[in-house]
Amino acid sequence: MSAISIVPLLNFINLLCCAGIMIGGYVGVVYYNKECVKFNVNITNKDAVFIGLLSGLLSGVIVSGFTILTAMFSDLNPMVETTKMLSEMGIPVTPEAEEIIKKFSMEFDKYGFSPTLSIVTFVLNLIIYPVFGMFGSLISYSLIVGKKNLHNDNV
Repeated sequence: MSAISIVPLLNFINLLCCAGIMIGGYVGVVYYNKECVKFNVNITNKDAVFIGLLSGLLSGVIVSGFTILTAMFSDLNPMVETTKMLSEMGIPVTPEAEEIIKKFSMEFDKYGFSPTLSIVTFVLNLIIYPVFGMFGSLISYSLIVGKKNLHNDNV
């Protein structure tokens, strides 16, 4: 889940409704199910939900940390690039948005990263990653249970 979000080009998969995050939850449940089958234990939907939530939470922390480290060791001020891109695209920037961009830009110049933007990103990652990880884990659980039910009906 973290690697899909961090690795350049591979992270484009998250443009499809956070598919990379859901794949992480999916794979977590598949792996957990393989371990449970060894001991003849059935997984429950509660197991799947917790696997998705916890893997999403861990991934959100890892991705946020990596993003902060990347910003700290980079010489670029992304706010300058953002302003330049918006003007090139002809998108009007409101005075309020311009003020916020300037604040973030000053933080990048002073600290090498923006503490405010980092905190906001961290909080959003702690919300988004567990939710989509849970969706992926529930999809995996429903496929596993469906396959077991189909197998039991045929036997």
